[in-house]
Amino acid sequence: VGEFNGAPLYDLQFTESAQQQHGIQLERDQNQTSSATQQHQREESNQLYSQIHCIGDTYTREVSRHKMDTPWMSRSCKFHFMCFDTVEKDFVLFQDPREQLLERIVTEQPFMHMSQSVLVANHSHNPEHNDTANSLRYVVSLGGINQKWGNSYGAGIPNLQWFPKIIEGPAPISDIHMLPSNIVMMPFHSLAAFNPGHLVWDDLLPIFALLNIFQFDGTDDDDTDDDSVSPRTNAGVDADAPPFEPMLMRMVVEGLWASCDWKPHGRDIGREKQCNAMHKKFGTLISKFPVANNRNTNVTLARPSTASEPQPRHNRYVCAKQGAAGIGSLTDHGVTKGHGFHRNDYLSTHNVGRGAVLWKFRNYMMRQLNERTVAAGNAPLKVEPPIWGDSRHPYRILFSVASSGKVHRKLYFEEEKRLLTKEYVDNPQPKHNVSFGFYKMSDLSLTEQVEIVSQSAVYVTACGGGAVTASFLPRGATVILYCNEKGGIEHNKQTFLPCRLDWDLFNSMSYVRVYWMPALTRRSPTDQAVFMKLIHRTFEILDAEYAEE
Repeated sequence: VGEFNGAPLYDLQFTESAQQQHGIQLERDQNQTSSATQQHQREESNQLYSQIHCIGDTYTREVSRHKMDTPWMSRSCKFHFMCFDTVEKDFVLFQDPREQLLERIVTEQPFMHMSQSVLVANHSHNPEHNDTANSLRYVVSLGGINQKWGNSYGAGIPNLQWFPKIIEGPAPISDIHMLPSNIVMMPFHSLAAFNPGHLVWDDLLPIFALLNIFQFDGTDDDDTDDDSVSPRTNAGVDADAPPFEPMLMRMVVEGLWASCDWKPHGRDIGREKQCNAMHKKFGTLISKFPVANNRNTNVTLARPSTASEPQPRHNRYVCAKQGAAGIGSLTDHGVTKGHGFHRNDYLSTHNVGRGAVLWKFRNYMMRQLNERTVAAGNAPLKVEPPIWGDSRHPYRILFSVASSGKVHRKLYFEEEKRLLTKEYVDNPQPKHNVSFGFYKMSDLSLTEQVEIVSQSAVYVTACGGGAVTASFLPRGATVILYCNEKGGIEHNKQTFLPCRLDWDLFNSMSYVRVYWMPALTRRSPTDQAVFMKLIHRTFEILDAEYAEE
């Protein structure tokens, strides 16, 4: 009957074939068989309700007297039958009367928790307004958390508290458009998508992690070692079904410093435009649908093919069989620290044990991009694992130049180019077959960036958002990251401490070898000698690994 953000829409008709098509199970009580209940059963046979499954509760409110209630930051939820309200521009769930009964019981029992699978309405999103133990049981964090936002209501971290509106009673079947059954609706808030590092590691990585947690990523647990970009499936669910496709909905949250919606009517209006441009460029790494904005998303109805055909009705709700939200703790830095400017950012780790997830995230993005490329009629990406240790395939060294506008991270690597030229070009008998190139990644298309990086043995870059393309390195590659050893900042003042941005993520990226180098002394003879030794050692390690195979 129409389209919603690039996806087809259908009217919800409860025939057997429609139920199978949309994957929706009608509510029926199989125990009601007596004649006295048959009429009631017929009345309820077409009633449809939502279901939830949430993880990540911490119960800190019961054991801590801190004013800030934090379980919502780590909570993630999967929704069955979640709908977007095209009038209110927000998401809704429809509560089963049986869960309304449980809600009354839970409200009276503060130590009774059913957040795993019972849908209970929130009384308030603000514990200052309502201090009941039930007030924040089902709130999640819409997006990644920036500690600089602070904890004040109205302009701080609590602005991210969110949950779909809960409507008591069944869904209004006649007022619903249905999306295909493989679509996963995913509302989220973008931390700072105008920066590629924040976009990939604070938006796309946690979104993928959420898909992975609830088995929506189309990969089996045993494919962690798969280097290919073969098509995805609904692995472990239905091999014949189309792969799950996330549909991202960026939720506008005003008042958060340096976010996409910061001062939307003031001087920083360009941030939203920058975020939209970056989501358009990089969004294909996670979804075939464009990243939508909840305030600017509408239903487009199909035009009747003949004059006699009735005009499709504009229904209020657009519904999906499944949805998911809650990515606060799934970013690259978690909920208690930042990316590396502050000394406290080094007191704990967040990504330990995520090496396999990071590898799957890398492959998922490459599969998505490959699918989009082929669907557009272009040749598949050249992203298969490189063949190293073969004289016909040189070791590629890739330099990402001017990857940051900051003076101590805006590097061009002229000295390194001179050293490599002397070693591998001017030398008539170099020990290894080596090629090297220098690229400003922002000048390349996303496809070009992925193809170049995925075939490189060594990636040299300054740390920061521009280093994000290192995520596409192949297994066994090396990344050399230059950081400002005096670049630490706290409360807008320089601390002269090291600033290894995104250290926690890189040091957990188990499929690559990571080396940190100081930027300020980069031109010294000692640092230059160490750089060349790292290059030589990388090739020696790869030689040994491929010799064993």
